[in-house]
Amino acid sequence: MSRLKSVFSFLFALTVSLDFFIPGKDVFFIWEKIPGFNILFGLAACIAIVFIAKSLGEKWLYRKEDYYG
Repeated sequence: MSRLKSVFSFLFALTVSLDFFIPGKDVFFIWEKIPGFNILFGLAACIAIVFIAKSLGEKWLYRKEDYYG
């Protein structure tokens, strides 16, 4: 597990660093000029989706052990 985490951390760091050296061609929004913004925004959105889904699942799906008893 630690090796897999290290590989993904390296790939993430590589992607963010390449975004500094390879500029985007078509900039439509002002925040697209910030290097690595889309990558970090996507990561934050993915983490938020996981936590929101987990909290909704705990509120609506989980039942007590004696729910059917």
